Amino acid sequence: MPRLRRQAKLRLAASASGLDWRPEQGLKRQQMGELMTGGWYHRQKNILITGPAGSGKTYVACALGEQASQQHVAVGYWRLPR
Repeated sequence: MPRLRRQAKLRLAASASGLDWRPEQGLKRQQMGELMTGGWYHRQKNILITGPAGSGKTYVACALGEQASQQHVAVGYWRLPR
């Protein structure tokens, strides 16, 4: 697991328990719960996270990557330039 997390090059040490559930963040508990179970990578799907600056996109991405690496799945984190 540490190897998978290192290879993913996650920017933050994030976790599902640290997610911000305030309404202005726009996260839906049910949707995030489904993503955290890992069905998306078993179905060979990608996740694209978009939103305004400061909305927590990086934290959500790193939390999903951390969860996947704990389930022994190789993930990658890329930040695209503007």
